[in-house]
Amino acid sequence: MRKILLSILCPVILFAFSVSTSAFEMTTISGSAQFKSSLLSKYMKKHGYSYIEEVLYDGHKKTNIFAAKDAEVIIQNKYGTVVGSGKADDDGSFSVSVPRDNNYHIFVRFHDREIEGLVSYAEVKNYTADFGHFDTETVEGWLYMPPLTYCYTCDIRQLEMSESM
Repeated sequence: MRKILLSILCPVILFAFSVSTSAFEMTTISGSAQFKSSLLSKYMKKHGYSYIEEVLYDGHKKTNIFAAKDAEVIIQNKYGTVVGSGKADDDGSFSVSVPRDNNYHIFVRFHDREIEGLVSYAEVKNYTADFGHFDTETVEGWLYMPPLTYCYTCDIRQLEMSESM
């Protein structure tokens, strides 16, 4: 009787364990975020933006592609529940662990733009969020400028001379 009971209970327990662990299986959604700008790559690198490549548009105009560092990534399931979030690193790469599902809604935000996409499980390893072209004035507004509050007592001539040397 014990052997029969054990032979019935063992497969049931193993089946229940496999079902419960597969319900919590995780996967990683990874990709990159990027934007285009006409600013020089040397200038952008100086301000912490990684240069990716130069491309042609409209057949003859050149623009540079840069990593969209600190782009916010939000992943939702089919019910609209947020299942993961993260930020792009300095190279524009991101990686977010989420519970395994067939499809995900992905939202990537960078400054005043947002990209929304539907990503299937087969596509979770190589998602690219391209924010398009930003004009020069917009990009320059993002770049870090140190506050002048540290220098209320400084002599401006002395600062100008030290910078020119």
